[in-house]
Amino acid sequence: MGIRGSTTFEIGAAANNAAAGVPPLYIPAILIQLAVFVTAGYHWRLRFYPTDVLSPRGDGRFSVSLQLMSTGATVRAVQELTVLDHAALVPPRLLSAAPPRYFAYEYGGYGDQIRHFSSAGMDLDRTSLLEQCTAYVRDGRLLLQFTVTVCPEDPGQTPGAVARIDVPPSDMLGQLGEVLERGEGSDITFLVDGELFPAHRIILAMRSSVFRAELYGEMKENGAAATVAIGDMRPDAFRALLRYIYTDASPADIISSNSNKDEGDDDGSEA
Repeated sequence: MGIRGSTTFEIGAAANNAAAGVPPLYIPAILIQLAVFVTAGYHWRLRFYPTDVLSPRGDGRFSVSLQLMSTGATVRAVQELTVLDHAALVPPRLLSAAPPRYFAYEYGGYGDQIRHFSSAGMDLDRTSLLEQCTAYVRDGRLLLQFTVTVCPEDPGQTPGAVARIDVPPSDMLGQLGEVLERGEGSDITFLVDGELFPAHRIILAMRSSVFRAELYGEMKENGAAATVAIGDMRPDAFRALLRYIYTDASPADIISSNSNKDEGDDDGSEA
């Protein structure tokens, strides 16, 4: 998934006299160079021209050339050319798409001349273009949209200066543990052997089917109490249970201290 941006432009010339033999779409043999546009923080320029303009190929084709204009940048991008209906009555039609490639822009040593290592484009067959775009011609002109998608860096390719966002690692469980410790937003309190434990109904119900049945089943029907007494359990054991529910962590030191405390109690009772 990349960052997309586009620019639109028209080609053709007004054809108001079809009887005079003017075709529905007449494209003058001139170079169309669009204004610079911005995508993903990079500056781009588009050129559209019949290939006859820049070379004597005479093959009846058009060329769409994209140039990266941001100094010192290296960018990996995808190109797409789409024809649009001026009145938006006909769905857009994709005419051509180019696979991802790297664009670069550098200054050269030619005086005031700028040396580009930035151009990449696509050639379009004149006959095919006219056949695909007949339904989109309005007053002898076509409305085209050129889209640039700046791609994330591919680890298998040469690194480039592609814009990227560093997402911090998830610490959701740690944050839930902090919420449990602080008791922020708690809506239920458990009383265990004289000690109070604030908690959150929705988290308990989400993590435990037993709590879900108690808090949103029978207890809710009977009127949910703000404080629930828990018997036959030590506070440290209940604390460990809540910690496990909120964070998936079972504190071994708490469990170990519970066992030691039980053994000490047993020794005292025998004495």
